[in-house]
Amino acid sequence: MRHGKRMLWMTLAAGAIAGGFIFFDLRWAEPLVINAGLCALVKPGDTAVTDVPRKFKFRASDVGDAQVVTALFSALSGKSRNRDVDGEWVIGGQIDMSAANALRQRLAQASAPTRLRISSGGGDERAAIDMADQIASHGLPVIVDAFCGSSCANYLLPASPRVQVEGIVLMHGSSASCATQLGVWEGVRQMGWRGFWTLHFAAQRHDAFEQRHPHFKALVARSAPPDRGDPSGTPHVWRYVSPAELVAAHPALTVGAREAQSLAAYRALQRQAPGLLSDIYLP
Repeated sequence: MRHGKRMLWMTLAAGAIAGGFIFFDLRWAEPLVINAGLCALVKPGDTAVTDVPRKFKFRASDVGDAQVVTALFSALSGKSRNRDVDGEWVIGGQIDMSAANALRQRLAQASAPTRLRISSGGGDERAAIDMADQIASHGLPVIVDAFCGSSCANYLLPASPRVQVEGIVLMHGSSASCATQLGVWEGVRQMGWRGFWTLHFAAQRHDAFEQRHPHFKALVARSAPPDRGDPSGTPHVWRYVSPAELVAAHPALTVGAREAQSLAAYRALQRQAPGLLSDIYLP
């Protein structure tokens, strides 16, 4: 009996200590951002890509339309750029909370933009969902320039009532697919308690978003790691979403001629500078 009580108190004490560590970790440590495509937890800023556009801009014409190639590099920049251009709100580079806040402030003005033009490799899921909710509530049409990947594709496109795709759309899963893939114990082992709960809550936000905007649900699931739907099982970083798949998924989506040019430029860059751009699976 005495031994049983001692074991009970030891268990309760261990639980209290573990809970204290989790509480401290959640409350006072710096914010974390989920990188859904790689099923990894990264700190803000770690997703910034190397400043490569200058190095390759002068050779852009060698691999296709120089403007398209430059736009691809601009989309993959680790910086967020937001500006007004002829009645459009133009967003380029990383999606983060500064981009979400800038869009909110711009839409609150009397002369709000009539549509949004974006070229982005993605970014913070929370910020992208925030932007997607704004796009949906204002009925804002979206135009894709050169490239729309990760959270740009997962959230901004399905939330818009009208989408015109003039660039490539690449997907690589979501926080929900990462949470499912890792499971509880592996998630805690790789990320710690704080990282696991960050991923868990991100997955819940993703699922709630897909209930509101289910257009791309099947496409996102198909692009989950590690093979992105490749039947051979070969691992890929991205899954290319074809024009036919996009049009079938979204009832008000059109694909322009420059989509093919963007894909050709991306693949030409991969051949000319191996390792510069991530590998993609083309169904």
